[in-house]
Amino acid sequence: MIAAQTTVEFDEFDRKGRVVELTGAEAVALAGTGLLEVLPARTGRWRIIPNGHVGAVRIGTRSVSVLPHANLGLSDLFFLLDYAPSGAFQNTSIGASETDDLWTSMARSFIALAEPELARGLMRGYKRVDDALSTVRGRIRISDQIRRHPGMTIPLEVTYSEFTPDIPENQILHTALYRLQFLPGLPDALRRQLAQLEFRLADVQIFGHGQKLPEWTPSRINARFHDALVLAERILNNVWLDVDPLSESSTLAAFVTEMPDLFESYVADILSESMTAKGEELLRDSVVYLEDSSGGGESSRHSGSRSRGAGAGGAAAAAAAPAAAPPSATPSRAAAQDEPEPRHSNGREADLISVPTGLVYVRDGAPIATFAPAYPTTADGELDSHFRLLAACTALGVNHAFLVYPADRRGAAPRPRRIVHTDISIVEYPIDLAEGPEGARSALAELARMARNLKPTPANRGKSKRARQRKNT
Repeated sequence: MIAAQTTVEFDEFDRKGRVVELTGAEAVALAGTGLLEVLPARTGRWRIIPNGHVGAVRIGTRSVSVLPHANLGLSDLFFLLDYAPSGAFQNTSIGASETDDLWTSMARSFIALAEPELARGLMRGYKRVDDALSTVRGRIRISDQIRRHPGMTIPLEVTYSEFTPDIPENQILHTALYRLQFLPGLPDALRRQLAQLEFRLADVQIFGHGQKLPEWTPSRINARFHDALVLAERILNNVWLDVDPLSESSTLAAFVTEMPDLFESYVADILSESMTAKGEELLRDSVVYLEDSSGGGESSRHSGSRSRGAGAGGAAAAAAAPAAAPPSATPSRAAAQDEPEPRHSNGREADLISVPTGLVYVRDGAPIATFAPAYPTTADGELDSHFRLLAACTALGVNHAFLVYPADRRGAAPRPRRIVHTDISIVEYPIDLAEGPEGARSALAELARMARNLKPTPANRGKSKRARQRKNT
């Protein structure tokens, strides 16, 4: 039994849990975060069990953390939260040390990014203001004047543009600085730094919990604040704070996220970035069929939402009758991807044996290799990924597949597995996320280089040749 006032840590795959002392209100609050399942054990004691997420919860002086199994600390997760590699800030931007907890890491990191830029001055911009004044400023809103003040000359309903610091970028920064001050367990020196930075934004609006954050557009004017704004949005979108400023013991802070979605999206985005040469593309959510729907001809048909690097490779998906597959992009990245291929159904697809492949690398109209980003939770789950890749290789007519997964130890190396009675090779390719954004990016860039050096299988070489002929004509 875990005594009160201690820090409790779990592995994300721990299914036994532990017994802790909690009040009824604390148990309800802890269960409400979604990080843990809370079950009554006996009077005043509760069994808490991780439910598949990772994150941390702090209730007053009591802290519970669920750590990633993938050799990664909670304070190192931020570079995955934005999915796209262009938004990931570098290790040199992080002010946290390895000994800091999650909450201190957040505060130190944000101060390191925001303080130098705020010291150079606030951004300002034009904002529309509707007001009732005793003098004319801007233009008079005639309809509002007649409706609100009939027969009166003042006040005047006017609209004007004001050059002000109260713009979306500053509103996001101010909201983040305000909420960070209520993170539990922060050293007093950090709280004072956050308060001093917030004072510089005193004339800027703060958004409350539940309010939608304003949108901002990256530009030359706000370029120096990009890293601070990205981190601010990550914190505001992923950290839940329920604060009573008069009582630290009633403060609840929670950070909860899902590792499988984070990892799989990150891998797909990095590989997409690395495969941008003319004539190649990376199909996402691609589906292949293990049987022929027409009674003859090719037995492999595949389609999917395209990633970056379009060109002649589109012939690979257009030559076959595509299956409906939902786009894999998160809302913030959906605009960067093309729409899925149009569906031309002969009515038999529902009866066919289909295999989701994850990612298919296509060059000059011919499939070259398939990738399966996976965050396995059990040995059986890893075995399922191998079977899925084997089936996908058979249907696609390719001999190379890559199972990409987070390394569970430092120094793990790729491991090829040659499948008996076939020419298919499945490479287990670990990514050490503990090396940070640049280490993970380098490992995935090397994987992309390996795939781009592969040649089409004899069965697919004709597709590549026909695609080049169509392009030349």
